[in-house]
Parts: sequence; C-alpha cells; structure tokens
Amino acid sequence: MPESNQKRSVDWFYFQGKAGRNRIQEPDLEFNTWYMQLYLNPASIDLFKKLQESPEANCEGILNQLKSDNNGEFAYFRRPMVRKWNGTEKPLSPPVVLDKDDKPTNDFIGLGSDVTVKVERYKFRRPFGKGRGSAIRLLGIKIDNLIPAEIDELSGDQQKNAQGLPEHPPQKW
Repeated sequence: MPESNQKRSVDWFYFQGKAGRNRIQEPDLEFNTWYMQLYLNPASIDLFKKLQESPEANCEGILNQLKSDNNGEFAYFRRPMVRKWNGTEKPLSPPVVLDKDDKPTNDFIGLGSDVTVKVERYKFRRPFGKGRGSAIRLLGIKIDNLIPAEIDELSGDQQKNAQGLPEHPPQKW
C-alpha cells in the first residue's frame, strides 16, 4: 500500500532487492542523474508491474521497464540532478542513503548488497493535451546488508583517484 504526501499528488513506494550498478555517491554526469540498478525480489516485481498498469482512469502507468539478465529481473531507479518546474530549472538534492541503523551514510553500495529503495510516483499532464501520465523518481535508499564496493565497481574518475591508495601502508603513530 502506498504512502501519500498530501502537499502534492504523489505516492511513495518501496522496492527491495539486491543492488546492481549504481551511481549514488557521484552522479552520472553524462545523463545528469543518480541511479540504482536493483534486482527486484518477487514482491517488488509484482509491485513494479502493478505500477506499469494504469493507476486510474485517464492516466497511463509508469513507462519504466523491467529487464533481465543472468542475475534476475531488474529495474533502474533514477533521480535527475536538475528538474524543470513551471519553466524554471531547479536542482534536486541527491538521494538520501541510510545504513542498517537508519543513520545517514556515504558508503559505496557494493554489488549484491540488500537494499530498500524509496520512490515517489507523480502524475503529470502530457504536452498538447494528450492525456496524463505517471512516472517514478528515486528518493532514497536504505542499505539493509552492505557488501562493500570493490574499487573496480567505482566510476572511472573514482578508480583513478583511488589508484595507489591500497598499496600505501597504514600510518603508525
């Protein structure tokens, strides 16, 4: 059952599964977005398919697609860095990330970590009077069981910045 935000016509939904590729700590600057690839558990697959259906009369369901590979069915959850409202561009904050103790964290989320993803579903009017649609946007992630990221899972710049650090001995006081 979705939670509602009474200030705007949005509903909040939660998806659970295993983390895939993600750009949460550092956004993907090519597409100006943060994202999480999530291998969905069976209940989350059912919820996702339900949201793809029309949520109400005269409003289309979400256009996001489920994909699959050898690891299972997955979806990408995204949050843009900038959004245009009423003709004005406004920056969006990064998705919040909480650890298993509900504390904010900057941990890199490794492949296979158990996570819960919070999204908002919002409705919008299509241009030129072509009806209404709905979409989902990433809001936050809770790391239920962290598998630390490996250096090769980081972005190219992050890998370059980390180069040499593993070989450096710890300091002695």
